[in-house]
Amino acid sequence: MTTIDGAKSKNKRYDSVDPDNVEPGSQNARRLMRQLFDGVAYMHSRNIVHRDLKLENILCIDDERIVISDFGFATRLKENETLR
Repeated sequence: MTTIDGAKSKNKRYDSVDPDNVEPGSQNARRLMRQLFDGVAYMHSRNIVHRDLKLENILCIDDERIVISDFGFATRLKENETLR
């Protein structure tokens, strides 16, 4: 398990991406979205489907990088299996 400074358990404070802090079309917004797309592509390349991707499950670390969290509903597909 990986732990992340600034991202605490449900009982404590955690930092999530603040949509009011990222102006649409800005370099920062593009960088964060690219990280999100890369993270989802990485999961899918390993046949993992998150199934609960929402703003609360995207943590922003030091305003520089994002981390996808909460894999409680995630599932691993068998080779050549698809979701319907």
